[in-house]
Amino acid sequence: MKRTKGIYLTFLAVLLSPLAATADIILDQDNSLTNAGLGFCHIANNMCGQSFQQDNDNIAGAGIFLGNLRYWEGSGQITISILEENDGTYGSLITSGTSGTVDHNSGWVDVFWDAVELAPLTTYYLILSSTERNLVATYDTGYGAGNYASGAAVYRGRTLGAYDLAFRTYADTTVPEPGTMALFGIGLAGMGLARRRRKT
Repeated sequence: MKRTKGIYLTFLAVLLSPLAATADIILDQDNSLTNAGLGFCHIANNMCGQSFQQDNDNIAGAGIFLGNLRYWEGSGQITISILEENDGTYGSLITSGTSGTVDHNSGWVDVFWDAVELAPLTTYYLILSSTERNLVATYDTGYGAGNYASGAAVYRGRTLGAYDLAFRTYADTTVPEPGTMALFGIGLAGMGLARRRRKT
């Protein structure tokens, strides 16, 4: 009986140990072409953003490009929020993340959060806000057509089809390590064996 109990507790400990995982944050959307030095809009007050579509079924972070726009100065934090689409404009908040302190010439600024589910190839909105109104997002323009095929820049809720922010998004493809899954299977088998021995 003591031996059976010991086996049971050993395998139970394996089962209750946290499942190790390999974090694998990958780039999902990437509109990285920038007209360096050109600003799209001040990013205070949730005025500015970008519609986009995620290839993966989750989003784990996003980034924008802050260009050096001549006379702008100042530094602050940036919050990037992901919102649902609501009749062609942005609706309820899905998730958000906030950067550390950055300035107007920081280049790429990325923020990350725990991955949240999104429906692949569905329009969502990446909306920017900041503690400093002089932080200015960089945009791309093809003089009538933006560079990003699956969305467009938005300003105060209006879609501006000739513009796209320089932005990128991330997805989390974390999977359990094979060794951990093997231990999990051994633990299940051990529990079954312990129960059989207890019955006999």
